[in-house]
Amino acid sequence: MRAEFGDKLQVKGVLQSGCLVQTEKETSHAKKPLPPGKYLLNTIITGSNAAKLTTMDGHTYPDIPLYSLANLFAAGMKRVNL
Repeated sequence: MRAEFGDKLQVKGVLQSGCLVQTEKETSHAKKPLPPGKYLLNTIITGSNAAKLTTMDGHTYPDIPLYSLANLFAAGMKRVNL
């Protein structure tokens, strides 16, 4: 992969649908910033590089919007292992 993408390739973590993730700080969003905390990663929408999350109390899209992966990683998103 490095041959194809060069030095811009960065591994941010291993994520999959249904895994638990945590953000360390607020995730920016134009309409509804996401507070830091733990969330269930429902899916990553590859065409838009966005993620659909569920809060610990069960709220999901459209109650909370889709968040860009770039903004989630900027907020310190990482996988939580139980």
